[in-house]
Amino acid sequence: MDSDQQRRDQIINDFAFKIRHGKIQSSLKIAKATAQMLRQVVDSSNYINASNLMAMIKCIGKKLVSQLPNDVVVGNIIRRVLHIIREESSTAEEPPAPENPNISLPRRFPGSLQHSPSLRSLLEPVQASIDSSSADIKSPILSQIDEYLDEIDRFYEPIAEQAQEHIYEGEVILTYGSSKSVERFFAHAKKKGRNFEVIVVENAPSFSGHRIAAKLSALGIPTTVVTDAACFVLMSRVNKVIVGTAAVLANGGLLCDSGLRLVAECAQHYRVPIVALAGLYKLCPLYPSVHDSFNDVLCPSQFAPYEIGGEFPHATVINPKYDYVPPELVSLFITNSGGHGPTYIYRLLAEYYSPEDYTL
Repeated sequence: MDSDQQRRDQIINDFAFKIRHGKIQSSLKIAKATAQMLRQVVDSSNYINASNLMAMIKCIGKKLVSQLPNDVVVGNIIRRVLHIIREESSTAEEPPAPENPNISLPRRFPGSLQHSPSLRSLLEPVQASIDSSSADIKSPILSQIDEYLDEIDRFYEPIAEQAQEHIYEGEVILTYGSSKSVERFFAHAKKKGRNFEVIVVENAPSFSGHRIAAKLSALGIPTTVVTDAACFVLMSRVNKVIVGTAAVLANGGLLCDSGLRLVAECAQHYRVPIVALAGLYKLCPLYPSVHDSFNDVLCPSQFAPYEIGGEFPHATVINPKYDYVPPELVSLFITNSGGHGPTYIYRLLAEYYSPEDYTL
């Protein structure tokens, strides 16, 4: 194994270790750390052309996905960087435009050796060239990754700026747990003069809802904290539900905090729309194959002390990290590119990733 490969393996192992041991926790921090790690690889590694670089990034992606199967954001960033490499390689291979705009290619005359494109050639997908040399593509790729890092860092702003379009005067809005996107969304609406009330479901056993409730109250927004069990009773007086999410799956479903599925079912019973806030980096081109896809299990001691083990020696206590909310329960997604329905997610995925990279 050469020194270049050893250095990459060390970078991968250190990165996976930090995430597994909670040194990098939020999806935003994981996304930024993944993009920065890939930028370091692109900048410091030796590769011949774009094809060689993509094979290297895919190899890194396979290793990270195998070590971090439940952190879907890591795979999303890798797919996006691969898409950037494909685009920059294709741009580098494009022939320059003629200097004189009046000069055109000769016309095709009947009987000439040039043939019209066949139906097969029109239907087959165009394969972009990925043979550009490293000298031609390294600088543009690094520049695009820097722009992508800036997009990730600023995704809160374009989402928050849409608050006025979705929060109206005198509304009662319910949210679940704590989300930085939701907090800034509400703060922007308040700053623009909207008067509304927020009901925060506390999200036991982590009780993360208490944190966002304190921050919203400090901004002058009337805020009420309720238990998870009370959401069905209060849903009848709620105008809409606005929540954050850990990931948006390919079918438009949500991977979100455990317990949000209960809130979504209550909202559907009372025909209350659910609005999910998510940065584009949370778009995942994978489908939930089973109900616990991409899920993780947390320590159950948050609500089941170890002392009860003596009383119930055969009990199994499960504390899931995420819930899956199917797309039929979600009304609208608000991303940093605008608002979209669940049926439009496929189009965003096609623009954001390359289909060849869906499976790492």
